[in-house]
Amino acid sequence: VHGEITLSQYLGHPHPKIRYAACHCLGQLANDLLPEFQKRFHTSVVPSLISLVENETVPRVQAHALAALSNFFEGCPMDIVAIYLDKTIKKAFELLTEPGIASIIKENALSSISAAADSAKEHYRPYYAESMTILLDLLRNADGKAYRQIRAQAIESITLMSASVGKELFATYVPEFVGLLVELQEACAKKGVEEDPLKSYILSGWQRVCLILKRDFAACLKEVMPSLLENPRVVAVGSGDKRARAPDANTSDTEEAVQALKMLKTFMEELQGDFSPYLSSIPKLLEEIVANCSNEQVKKLVGRCFAPLLRCIAQSQVENALDIAISYFRVVGKLLWTMILEEEDPEIITLLLECLLFALEVLAGAGARGFLTSDELALLKSDLLRCVEESEERRKKNRKELEDDDPDEPIDEDQKENLSADILREEEILLSVARLFGVLMKTHLAGMEDIVKLAFTRFVPSALDPNEAVDDKIRQFGLFLLCDVTEHANLKELPPEWQSTVLDNLCRYAANQVPFVRHAAVYGLGVFAQRYAETVDATVIERLTTSLLAGLNVQQGSYAARPFVHARDANVSALSKVILSYVLPNHKQLGEEDLGQLLRLWLSYLPLQHDRIEMNEAHLRLVSAVLGYSEVVLGSSLSNLPTVVRTLFDIVQARLGTAETLQSVSVVLNQMSTHQQMGPVVHETFEKFTPEQQAKIKAILSPHNQSH
Repeated sequence: VHGEITLSQYLGHPHPKIRYAACHCLGQLANDLLPEFQKRFHTSVVPSLISLVENETVPRVQAHALAALSNFFEGCPMDIVAIYLDKTIKKAFELLTEPGIASIIKENALSSISAAADSAKEHYRPYYAESMTILLDLLRNADGKAYRQIRAQAIESITLMSASVGKELFATYVPEFVGLLVELQEACAKKGVEEDPLKSYILSGWQRVCLILKRDFAACLKEVMPSLLENPRVVAVGSGDKRARAPDANTSDTEEAVQALKMLKTFMEELQGDFSPYLSSIPKLLEEIVANCSNEQVKKLVGRCFAPLLRCIAQSQVENALDIAISYFRVVGKLLWTMILEEEDPEIITLLLECLLFALEVLAGAGARGFLTSDELALLKSDLLRCVEESEERRKKNRKELEDDDPDEPIDEDQKENLSADILREEEILLSVARLFGVLMKTHLAGMEDIVKLAFTRFVPSALDPNEAVDDKIRQFGLFLLCDVTEHANLKELPPEWQSTVLDNLCRYAANQVPFVRHAAVYGLGVFAQRYAETVDATVIERLTTSLLAGLNVQQGSYAARPFVHARDANVSALSKVILSYVLPNHKQLGEEDLGQLLRLWLSYLPLQHDRIEMNEAHLRLVSAVLGYSEVVLGSSLSNLPTVVRTLFDIVQARLGTAETLQSVSVVLNQMSTHQQMGPVVHETFEKFTPEQQAKIKAILSPHNQSH
């Protein structure tokens, strides 16, 4: 507190350098200590800074006071920004429109508008129209080299404030703003390799406009895309700066490449099939960007563009869309794989492998099967195994360095920490490879026999031997491989000892204390139940169920909440699969007491609230169970009905599932509400919700003529 009071006092110091330094300190504190600094000290800091902006005569100090205000408003709670919005914005408008004001002041005035509008959200609406008039005028008329940064920041301000006030207010200005931005974009293209800050701001500007307008932005593409794709130096690197090739480079070239990739990724994700007319240029463009600028951030973003590119074309109405997506996979996949093989950083290797995985999952989800030639598949498998081997070598080297710590030249704690972190990162590579093997089994099972054999003869024995001290991530790797085989291969066609290996290990690790190890095991048991429940005897199902119940009894302990609850959700979802695949179809053969106890336990864990995928699947199975086996699930004398109804209402009011799932739940609730015996329980349960929760439930149930 004392430091803040002292700094505020120095804003009025006679010497401009002291005032400048005080602004700098306050801006830094606001940036480093947000939002607590803003909450505690806004009543003294903001009025003092605004007063300095209004009365300062030294341009650099006035500009720095505006910069400090920008720092203060960034990340500041909306209700606090609203208090000072009027004075801040009106002074900024004055500085932007008054003739003779130095560029440095105008630039920082724009920054303060951007920061205030971004944090104020809907509170900025009263100032929006005047802001757009002033800033569009700047874009039109602030010409010349000296005003490039001002125009660039005007683009940023317009897009940030428009995001805050919403699409409806922005719509009026879209045609003019898009037209001006296209003009500036075409001007940048004509300048060739000349460095211009406008390039990055234009690219990030398009990204924000797309995020505001969503699918409506598709109507602007005919104006926007031609000058982008016909002049790739606008979106790729233009200067040929060799420094951009360095892994840690951060030049204007790399910044432009980063913004270009973010923009393209946003276009593909938001516009989906509407962007398909412009996709044919993207693979070549990605190649050009990587060829000229391959720092770490660029590599990551190129990888992250891969799956959206394939999804975009797969979702389009273009003829032979899947074939085109596969052809893009070959081009960009080769580019991605080249980056993977050249990379040494395990974190980047893992990210690029995951990007390759997501791309393959897009094709698999679109129904692509057997699209790789035998040679292509063989090369991909060979390269994945090479990744595993190289990663294992690096892991052994790091572990040896840790274990061979020389007492005369000890490794310091930072080095030990870095080596341990590198070992964990190397293990993440193995997990990504296991996931890739899984999706390849789904799409090319006939060509994956050698990998299945390697899993059972090499990887699984070393990873899952309970008598060996093995890292938890390596255990997870082995379980991932077993899950892949269980989900995509036919266990009945495998040697009996391999079949035993699958079930023995999944059951063994289903109650493991480590959440992510347990998560992998229970997922595998759920898949096993779903695929093979009809073909195995009751003792196997009993073993499965016992293992899953043991997993539910594991306590969180010292493990973080997120992996623990996700493992529990996977466990409950797997139990749902056992119940729907075997228990309910065979309920007449089971003891009534044991059956009732199992169903009550299962219902007590519903609804799921954390893992979105498992949540959705488990809730759909609950609906199927109620519809298909209502007498069994609801119990004798409808004893389970209150629990089931409460669970279904919870799913609806908290939106715990996809729209299709919520609709299915609504159908069940509708049927129950009109049932002579069930109806009163449904109505009584509904009344126990708060008015706000009831409103949410009604909003979802109303299309289905819910009586409430």
